[in-house]
Amino acid sequence: MIQYRLLGALEAGVSGNAIKVSGYRQRALLAMLLLRANQPVPRDVLVDQLWGEHPPPGAQHTLEVHISRLRKTLDQAAGSQQVLTRPGAYLLRA
Repeated sequence: MIQYRLLGALEAGVSGNAIKVSGYRQRALLAMLLLRANQPVPRDVLVDQLWGEHPPPGAQHTLEVHISRLRKTLDQAAGSQQVLTRPGAYLLRA
């Protein structure tokens, strides 16, 4: 089971071993999913929170890339699927 810490620096770990979540946007994405853990977070909400009112062209695809990288990191550390795809949304199991 992955343990998360949101107060102070964002941290994730398994059995005392830190999980490295690279990049500002992946850490921000993890924080957004954690704030609504076990609930689907709409893709549009994530894009808006990551890029604001004027997202760059291809923001939906870039979101998919960030989700894929985050999924790979967390799923590998936990040994099970942590980031799930729902219709039009993503869900973090915590």
